[in-house]
Amino acid sequence: MNTKKIITGGIVGAGVSFLLGNLLYLFVFKTYFDENSFPVDTSSINWLYSILSNLCWGFMFVYILDKLKVSTLSNAALTGLVIGLLLQGGVDLNFYSMGMLYKNLTVVIADVLLIGIIDAAICSVIFYVGSFGKNNS
Repeated sequence: MNTKKIITGGIVGAGVSFLLGNLLYLFVFKTYFDENSFPVDTSSINWLYSILSNLCWGFMFVYILDKLKVSTLSNAALTGLVIGLLLQGGVDLNFYSMGMLYKNLTVVIADVLLIGIIDAAICSVIFYVGSFGKNNS
């Protein structure tokens, strides 16, 4: 894989992660998560670290798609879905076990599913933009 694909895919993946995450968590499902999670002060979000976090997700997915040699859009989406479900499942179940963020198991499941869908979209866009299926490394 060439450097241009890595950088483009990572940045685009970060953009999709940032936009979908903020759209879904701060607007679409805000009420649900506010009611089922312990209070978090979103007014003090450090946007620099939020952006850096999304860049990590974007570049992680570029790396994974490349190493798995994903060759179709549907495989890219499935890869994102499975990795998202497993990673977020591990994180959320850990938070839930310590009583740190979630009030009930239903919200844990909702969060894991939402992240799985977001990660499927991230991988799909990275695949599409990076032309992973083409042999033009």
